[in-house]
Amino acid sequence: MIALDFSPDGKRLATGGGFPSRGGEIYIWNVEDGSEELRIPMAHSDTVCSLAFSPDGDRLATGGTDRFARVFETGRGRELRALEGHTGHVLGVSWQKNGRVLATGGADNAVKIWNLLNGEQKKSFGGFNKEVTSVHFLGIGTQVVVSAGDHVVKVVKEDGSDVRRLPDTGTFMHTSDVTPDGKLAAAAGFDGILRVWEVNTGKLLHKFTPPTESTKVAAKK
Repeated sequence: MIALDFSPDGKRLATGGGFPSRGGEIYIWNVEDGSEELRIPMAHSDTVCSLAFSPDGDRLATGGTDRFARVFETGRGRELRALEGHTGHVLGVSWQKNGRVLATGGADNAVKIWNLLNGEQKKSFGGFNKEVTSVHFLGIGTQVVVSAGDHVVKVVKEDGSDVRRLPDTGTFMHTSDVTPDGKLAAAAGFDGILRVWEVNTGKLLHKFTPPTESTKVAAKK
């Protein structure tokens, strides 16, 4: 498994993965008893890299190494949308709170904004020197937190213009996330450090550093 996401009510867990160049699969699990609720064995023609439940939990957005983002029903697994436009792996997907707009980020160093009512691409912007590794809409607004391989985590508007860059990210940033209210953002990079910021001010609140060998030895004593 490469990707996972909890449903908004916390009762289901979606997981995605697959085999390179052979197919991407999706499962939805019942969290309480661990049972399988839904399986989509060929959701993508290549590995599933990212997924996210819609705000109402009725749909699941996915991104794959087949360069597609897709939207499925979470009840029967029927595909609702196939969004074509990225020229690299789709590494991140995020729903706007209204459930009508999707943001995707990819290995083509681009972020795309999609209108899910008609499946059309609303916006596309770059400005990154390496792959966009994650995208997350902030709260109920249109701003997005983006992490990328060119040592950046930043808040951008829906048109791609910068709002602020979050500090202390001098490494390849693998992933990010935001709290449901959009007040805090967290990201982790190649250096193994998890950082947490206050989004509105950009203030770095916490740095969780992996233990060194000396601290591991001391903890065992």
